[in-house]
Amino acid sequence: MFKNFFLICLVIFSLELSSKDKFSSAYLDFSKDCKSQTNEDGEDAPLVCSTPSKKYTLTVTYSACFETILVESKDKKEIIEFSNQPIGSADKRKMEWRFYQNQPVGIIYRMNVMKQTPDENCPETSTKKEKLEIRGLGKFSKLNESASGKNANEKAREIIDKFVLKQKN
Repeated sequence: MFKNFFLICLVIFSLELSSKDKFSSAYLDFSKDCKSQTNEDGEDAPLVCSTPSKKYTLTVTYSACFETILVESKDKKEIIEFSNQPIGSADKRKMEWRFYQNQPVGIIYRMNVMKQTPDENCPETSTKKEKLEIRGLGKFSKLNESASGKNANEKAREIIDKFVLKQKN
């Protein structure tokens, strides 16, 4: 009888622990969640995206050779820039938003690895290799890492999750 009671208590305790350390993901799909903003001055119109978190906005801006993704907190105190990607890169991608206890804690974005070129107008070009850029949000904004190779998505999630749990304790 004591053995059964002990097992039941262990199961309940395990469930409580897992619910406290609850991580989840939501995705921003650039091809579906972004709309072109009107621009009357003749420059390329930026894309404005609806993010999985109401605390942040995301904009894709363009230059002659590149696109830049800006993630900005609504209070304008936090800006994350993913710059110098070939134009059209975001169109085919998604951005993973990590949440801890329903609060946004980080983002993961797949990017082209770029290399320098002698062209002054477009000083970088894609190497055709990719990496995942990992950024923390809010009080976890010191997180700034990359992951690549086999199982990079799992590695990136693990980096965010461990960082958040370490900061929490």
